[in-house]
Amino acid sequence: MRALDFFAADGSRLSSRVLEGYAVEAWDIRADYLEKYAIPDATKRCGDSFKLATETTPRSYDAILIDAPAGCFSGHCEHFEALEAALPLLRDEGTIIFNVFTSPLLYLAWQPLHGGSTRNSLRRYVGGDLAQWNQARRRYYRRDNLLLHEYLDHYSALFQSKGYETLRRWTERRGWGIYLSTWRLRRIIS
Repeated sequence: MRALDFFAADGSRLSSRVLEGYAVEAWDIRADYLEKYAIPDATKRCGDSFKLATETTPRSYDAILIDAPAGCFSGHCEHFEALEAALPLLRDEGTIIFNVFTSPLLYLAWQPLHGGSTRNSLRRYVGGDLAQWNQARRRYYRRDNLLLHEYLDHYSALFQSKGYETLRRWTERRGWGIYLSTWRLRRIIS
């Protein structure tokens, strides 16, 4: 079974755990991250993941991990655009995994308690621009913060609108205001 790590980085925090047992293809724009990728036998492609997605055969992967940076980056925000780019790459039945931030402020408050400072968190995770992050969230979700059941409803409706039925969904809390969201989907063939 094949898996895609859409924003691979070095794979040390999440990829090696959730993609265990798959033949992994890791994409990242930074070659120095891929050189240290945590899954040694992974196939590595250096480049812009959005461009690589357009060059890849649809329905190629059994699982897709989108461990996007928190906040806004390079004209994108969280997993919003990446999910749209990656979904066509999922096989007719497959698993898609991504982080959901129910509250950016809770997430930023959690960072200093786990080894980072608030200043570093703001710089690293939101590029120092929380207002831009919240604005992008309002466009996508129609609000800044979500309750857990609200984001589950949002993605259930989104996947249905894209032609998928949800076979199973589960979440894992990764910290304050951040959840790992896993969806087992089947393409509805009409």
